[in-house]
Amino acid sequence: MSLLATHPPLRQRILAIEPNWDGRFSEDRWQKAREHVKEHEGDHKQQVLGAVTTMILSSAVLDVAEISDLDLVSETELPEALVAIAHDAFAARAILPVLLLATDTSLREQQMHMLSGFDPALAEQTEKLTKMLKDVSRGVYLPWVLMAMPALKLQSAEQYRGYKRLLMQLIRADKQIDLFEWCLYQLTGHYCDGHYGIRRRARMLEQSEDDQAGAFERVASMLVWHGRQSDSSGADLERHFNLAASTAGFYNIELLPQQPCAETELKAFSEAVFILAAAGPLLKSRYLKGLVRCARQDGKVSVVERELLTAVAAVMESPLIGLEDQ
Repeated sequence: MSLLATHPPLRQRILAIEPNWDGRFSEDRWQKAREHVKEHEGDHKQQVLGAVTTMILSSAVLDVAEISDLDLVSETELPEALVAIAHDAFAARAILPVLLLATDTSLREQQMHMLSGFDPALAEQTEKLTKMLKDVSRGVYLPWVLMAMPALKLQSAEQYRGYKRLLMQLIRADKQIDLFEWCLYQLTGHYCDGHYGIRRRARMLEQSEDDQAGAFERVASMLVWHGRQSDSSGADLERHFNLAASTAGFYNIELLPQQPCAETELKAFSEAVFILAAAGPLLKSRYLKGLVRCARQDGKVSVVERELLTAVAAVMESPLIGLEDQ
């Protein structure tokens, strides 16, 4: 909770955004956050995850979705070796590169050449992490990346700018950007850019209701298609989408057909997320609540859904609550 020590009280910051806010629910949730950290005072990993929660919760209005706890990232047990790497100023820089390495051998060699050209020591560290991740499930990637963000901020401004350029080179090595790569890049910018005085994408003027509806249609469709279970029927997917739409307040939009994984489609998705980000705090809360309910409709929030929702919430600069597994 010490992360808030240099900021105005949370109530004061919320009132600055929403002068008519009545304060309901917030005190209960704030107390739960404090109790959550106290319960795990002796567990360093849990304290870090609690700190990540606090950073996101401190950014906007709290009433996003009904919740039973305040965990925003998976409680997957991170191996101690990975925790140590996330806290190391040098080693943490290899986390994003290793997660961006392609499975194709020739493409992977090309990416490693890029790493070596940028920093031979970083390339060597990335190689070490590759071996360490062989028996690690994808479920640990998101909490591991979030845990590493404070260490990434220990770079100089010049180092960080070069590092971000390297990340984009690794992402574009195969001439396209996939959803996982987009999520990693957006999360990095959200947590680190401001620290180095880098202005994030300028807020667009608030879009019309039709623009917002079209943007939500695309984002919710992406979530439905990427979060679907192997046994999901077409009716299931329609039901999940309609739940998201009705919760968000849209009644004349439809699930878009599944599109091939192409950068043009991801670009349209990214534009849609930024359109939603231009909405007011209450609308953004409603949109995220719809997306969270969609992800939870089948009783389980998948790893891909968790990654996508966390990145979308980061771009929207809005808290993401209610993502806990049922």
